Amino acid sequence: MNKAFDKLAHALRQFMERVIESKELLEIDEDESIGNMENSFEAVLNSFHSLKDISEKKGKQFDWYNQVQPFLLITIRNARHHNISNNIRSVRSEEHTSELQSHSFISYAVF
Repeated sequence: MNKAFDKLAHALRQFMERVIESKELLEIDEDESIGNMENSFEAVLNSFHSLKDISEKKGKQFDWYNQVQPFLLITIRNARHHNISNNIRSVRSEEHTSELQSHSFISYAVF
């Protein structure tokens, strides 16, 4: 389980690095900046889900689905992973505004 915590901590650190870098990179290459943040966020979701799986296999008691924050992360991860979400996209990466109503969006704060 220690490895799963380390992997999650590493993914969270990398995500924050991408967010911090994004302001500068957005001015140069918006698609690259958004892609970096989305890939980093996906790594956070997957490492969080791995931690959940490992803790359940080891018999650790935590109600992952009765707490809002873990439930939301698991739901987003499963929607993306199983392609239920039709590829959740950020608002910035959506090029066709006529299709906006049929998608869920995640917006990233840029410092």
